[in-house]
Amino acid sequence: GLAEPVDQGTAGTTGAALELDEEVQRLRQALRQVPQDFREVLVLKDIDEMSYEQISELLGIPLGTVRSRLFRARQDLLDRMQRLERDQ
Repeated sequence: GLAEPVDQGTAGTTGAALELDEEVQRLRQALRQVPQDFREVLVLKDIDEMSYEQISELLGIPLGTVRSRLFRARQDLLDRMQRLERDQ
């Protein structure tokens, strides 16, 4: 009969899983360092998937402030992630 195919994907899976776990840890660490006002908007938008309008109402801040805080939060998070990656 036919030979069973060798599963070559499992050897790399452990390495990939570890790499993903390290990336998640860096993300959590970086997110904790983002200033509270920015982090709050980022979490509500990108994790809780709220609309700009919902965030504006919930926090009692203008729509423009939601947008600017979200932009700054994403920039700050990206900068912190890059620094953490460089330092390792």
